[in-house]
Amino acid sequence: DANSFCQLPAVVGRCRGRFPRYYYNTEAGKCQRFIYG
Repeated sequence: DANSFCQLPAVVGRCRGRFPRYYYNTEAGKCQRFIYG
């Protein structure tokens, strides 16, 4: 469900690309940006 999806950590990946992504930070109570790549 959507609630469990929001609990996933931000995983940066292992490729050479740099793509801005967002995740829900449960401690801050808001979405935050991270670089996926």
